[in-house]
Amino acid sequence: ASLRARPAVVAPIDGTLAAPDGSRARAVAVKDLSATGAALFLAGEEDLELLAHPLLVLTLELPGQSAPSELRASVIWRRRAGTQIL
Repeated sequence: ASLRARPAVVAPIDGTLAAPDGSRARAVAVKDLSATGAALFLAGEEDLELLAHPLLVLTLELPGQSAPSELRASVIWRRRAGTQIL
């Protein structure tokens, strides 16, 4: 099993999710982060357009790091929870 970070709801890891060209950037809260993937909260309908891209860029503001970390990832799973997309 890989190391995993599950930030508290009251202190989420903040991030930005964007299309590969930097367009459609959206603030996201990271629910779960590990070496094999990440789970994010998206705000709603307007974020569905981002999921049409085969590759996305996630920029994370991690505690204790002086500079943001940038990850490039494919969306392999998503689900709707009420008005949020996970």
